[in-house]
Amino acid sequence: MERGQDYDYVIDYNTAEIKFTPKRIITKDKRITAEFQYSDRNYARSLYEVGNEYKNDKLKIRLHVFSEQDNKKKPLLQELKPAEKKLLASVGDSLQNAVVPSIDTVGYLPNTILYKAIDTLGFQRVFVFSTNADSAKYRLGFSNVGQGNGNYVQGFPIKVPAKIT
Repeated sequence: MERGQDYDYVIDYNTAEIKFTPKRIITKDKRITAEFQYSDRNYARSLYEVGNEYKNDKLKIRLHVFSEQDNKKKPLLQELKPAEKKLLASVGDSLQNAVVPSIDTVGYLPNTILYKAIDTLGFQRVFVFSTNADSAKYRLGFSNVGQGNGNYVQGFPIKVPAKIT
């Protein structure tokens, strides 16, 4: 099978979808196997390929070298502050201690899950889901800290009492 709109199928890597074109008819008797690689780590990536060929009347030599590497010191989707780097460097093999708070002030963004900060419960800050443009300005990241070690309760759909806006 060949990939492309003019051939058998198209892959949308952003949505992880394979769409077959009319040139490839799928019936109950066909088997489809899709193999893929997934990575949740995002680094700057480098790809290198060098190739050369030598030939004469008695000898033909081809040499191709391919290298693909991630630059682990240059993450693409995460910028750590010096204090966060220091904390992560100090945890050693204790991965349960490698938790950095993720609270980002982004201002109101429609169609984004945002929270507002309240302090009426006696804590320093408590974040509550909000769709109010005046107060919904925080984007939060959550970490799995183990059963019984946190108090985040995930629910869907999210229902917010009318008095909290």
